[in-house]
Formats: sequence, C-alpha cells, structure tokens
Amino acid sequence: MPKDAPAGECRFAIMVEADEPSLAKAGQVQLPIVGRIGIIVYVIVGDAAPKIEVFGPEVVSLNGQQVPALRVHNAGNAHTRMSGFLSGVDAEGKKYDFTPMELPILPDEVREVFLTPSINGNPSPTLTFPVTVQGTLEWSDQSLELNERFK
Repeated sequence: MPKDAPAGECRFAIMVEADEPSLAKAGQVQLPIVGRIGIIVYVIVGDAAPKIEVFGPEVVSLNGQQVPALRVHNAGNAHTRMSGFLSGVDAEGKKYDFTPMELPILPDEVREVFLTPSINGNPSPTLTFPVTVQGTLEWSDQSLELNERFK
C-alpha cells in the first residue's frame, strides 16, 4: 500500500468460472450447467470508517407485506452492515422478533433497512400496525438504542 494512499475502502470481487458449460443428464432431459463463484473483498485503508445517520420510522412494502423500516445514510468512507437484537409488539398485542436487513450500506449511500418480523412457527407473519420496535441496532463499532413506533 502506498504511504500516501488516502483513507477509504477498496472493494473488488474475485470471480472463478468454468470455461465450458457441462451437461447434466436425467433420462431424456439434458440441462447445461454453468457455475460461477464470487468472493467480494473489502479492504480498509487508513482510518476509514462508516458514519451512519438513521432516519425514520417508515412503513414500507417488502414482498407484498408491510414492514417497519429505517432510512439510513452512510456519510463515511467505508461500508457497514446493520445487525441487532430487536423485539416489538403490534396493535393486537402480538410479540415479534425483528431482524434488520444485512445488505452492505456503502459510502455515501442512502438505503432503507427493513426490519423483518418473525414469530415462533411463522417466519413471515403479517403485522397489524402500529408496531412498536425496541432494542439495540448495531453496526461496525457503534450502536443505537431503538424505541420507535411505526404507523
């Protein structure tokens, strides 16, 4: 790494692909198979770090269902991902666990972070709004205590 390299993040992918497709045979059916493996690499240069601003709350549509979401802006010079231990209650008093979407939030990106609900025996329940969500939302070496009402 050059000594004068500015702080930031370098992202690249290592892709491996077969030269020629192979044929998979099952009785009379023949299917061409092409495989590709990709590895995404993030390299932090210097003191690069994400700088997250959280806006919201919002209710958005995800796969045809209404879910709570937060709008997140990364004003930093490195990516991050959201995680956390969140729980909540809907308008009917049902208790849920919520998982923040874990897609990367790249530098200078504004993204909706969906808070996906789950309940024992039902991984994709339908919520009755308003919904209150609380817990700790985490990214990189930072966290935010969340206590929001989504209408």
